[in-house]
Amino acid sequence: MCATHEKTINVEVEKESEEASKQPTTNEDKIIAHATSIREAFVEVSPDALVDIIITTNVSERLQIAKAYARKYGKPLEHDLVTKLGNKDLGKLMTGMFEPRSAFLAKDLRHAISGIGTDENTLSEILCCLTASELKELIGTYHMLHKKVLLKDIEEDTSGDFRKLLLKLVQVVRNENEDDRTEFNVRVADVVKKLNPEVPTSVSTTTTKPLLDNIKYVFHSKKQKAENLNVDIQSLIDVFSTHSFIVIDKASQNYERITGYELTETVRKSAKKADFRELLLDILQFSVNRTEFYVHKIHDGLTQYKLKPSRKSLTRALVMLSHSELAHLQFAYQTFFRRKIINVLDGKPEDPYKSAVNRILNSCDN
Repeated sequence: MCATHEKTINVEVEKESEEASKQPTTNEDKIIAHATSIREAFVEVSPDALVDIIITTNVSERLQIAKAYARKYGKPLEHDLVTKLGNKDLGKLMTGMFEPRSAFLAKDLRHAISGIGTDENTLSEILCCLTASELKELIGTYHMLHKKVLLKDIEEDTSGDFRKLLLKLVQVVRNENEDDRTEFNVRVADVVKKLNPEVPTSVSTTTTKPLLDNIKYVFHSKKQKAENLNVDIQSLIDVFSTHSFIVIDKASQNYERITGYELTETVRKSAKKADFRELLLDILQFSVNRTEFYVHKIHDGLTQYKLKPSRKSLTRALVMLSHSELAHLQFAYQTFFRRKIINVLDGKPEDPYKSAVNRILNSCDN
């Protein structure tokens, strides 16, 4: 081998070694590198660099990045995100991506309660779909961040049956033990019976076989059907606050087989106040199909407020759901409404928030 060729090879090897030494070699190195990239993105005012990190990391990794950023630069990442990103929607989305989910939700709840008027939709959307452990964590985080007791804030800022159900939810009394199949079946039967006391004890309320033949034992006329759709309010509150989402889902299926009516229809008939009715329907929808719950929440926000569409539900879904869940969400949304979320979202393509949402959702399809 000639000396010149050998020298060229040595130079190339040295360059490769130098480049390799600059590349993160451990997970900790990658976390620090991401924190540095975020700092550089602030200097260049480049939200795309933040999105690059979001679509290649999971929740746990992003929380580590936030800690590394605070150690390296002496300021919480949340502070700099809020300061540097002037766009309100974009700033909230980016902040939510790099903080614990309980903190993100606690801030939303506080804003819903302390703002001008009470945002019942936000209270309902957040509190309707949390497990017992998630609720306990949220209550603790709410107190830590705001030095307030969530239960007391809800009690002071809401009213009527809506308040009663919210208070029952934050008392965390859901029975989520699904290990004992016999007990599970008993609880399902108990729910069906509470929702319609006219169901005779001879009718099995846990069987998977169609029970429409038994309607004659429950209803004897159209007038009686309408009357029996009404459920007393306390029973609704007890059912939707003390039973697990799985029990509510199964009971909803059996209720329809026995009565010939969907449980949603009974809820609409029984709950007279809109806020209370929507909270019940939110719990029921989430119990039956979590993806469809988010699909309809997002669509309602983007389309029902013509003058000023709301991006709150979309932001919450992007923060709360995993990549795979967002992929299912995209597919379900397009199936329901024949349009992609990004095509319904208001704003021009160059809108930083819309651009970030588009990239995050597209990454979930890959």
